[in-house]
Amino acid sequence: LFILTFILFCLDNGERFKVLVWRNKVAAHFAITDPHRTDNIATLDMSVIYPASFSDDRYRVHKMTLIRNSADGQSHTSDLPSWSITKTWEDLSARYWSEFVYPA
Repeated sequence: LFILTFILFCLDNGERFKVLVWRNKVAAHFAITDPHRTDNIATLDMSVIYPASFSDDRYRVHKMTLIRNSADGQSHTSDLPSWSITKTWEDLSARYWSEFVYPA
């Protein structure tokens, strides 16, 4: 029940859905260790590279895009989405810790 509730919660918001994708491909286990048929080589490589960056006044993961060529010469772009760590924290804190006040 918890997992279903969490998935529905994530689907309710595009940013949270990106977090769910990142969790499944990077945080829970690297996609490269248990690839799905739909994972391309760039997504598999990016699953073990999770850089954090600062852009648009927020900390983000996967702001970089990885493009790899497969053995047959096809170009593949990583499917891992970029999402804001700070935006997600603000959304969750407003929902679960409403008494928390951000300093000005």
